Amino acid sequence: MVYFTQIKTGSREELVCGRLFGRQKNKLLASVSFQNSDLTLDTSKAVFSENDFKRGIILPTKITPLLDEEVGMHLGDGFLSKTKNEYRLKGSYIDERGFYDGFVKKTYKKLFNLDVEIKDYAYSYGFEVCSKALSTFKTNVLNIPAGRKTAIRVPDKFKVNDEQVLAGLIRGYFDTDGCLCFVSKYGYKSYYP
Repeated sequence: MVYFTQIKTGSREELVCGRLFGRQKNKLLASVSFQNSDLTLDTSKAVFSENDFKRGIILPTKITPLLDEEVGMHLGDGFLSKTKNEYRLKGSYIDERGFYDGFVKKTYKKLFNLDVEIKDYAYSYGFEVCSKALSTFKTNVLNIPAGRKTAIRVPDKFKVNDEQVLAGLIRGYFDTDGCLCFVSKYGYKSYYP
């Protein structure tokens, strides 16, 4: 298991990464030095369709750990169409049903007041939704590019000096595309991550 601890060294705050079990062999120091602490979002760049108004869609006006987690899920399993106002979030139909039925469905309701219909597709499990408000919010406000994800980058808007927000982004990405397994190493059976 990996853990992070915040320490101060001189004038810098650093995150120390290490193992929870066994002897710690090395320390990996990583510092978060983003200067931006503005968590507000200008939603005036998002465009609502008549259908969006009927559905009662709302848009977040502040970056929160839950919004960052949704952006992490988008970077992992999401797709935003360039030509249509269509957004898809789909994962494994074998082992992600509980995650989508429980967490994902509730997240979209809480963030956007959007009731998504989670269902089976040919080789995936998730949802597709057409919403001009959601599409333009993601592209114009959050600066997430539409189309194929050939070079995944965290949008600058989310590079903030707030550990909980950054952890939400990592958690969402890991929830959709992450994997952790343990292997035998250093004489331990199924120990080394």
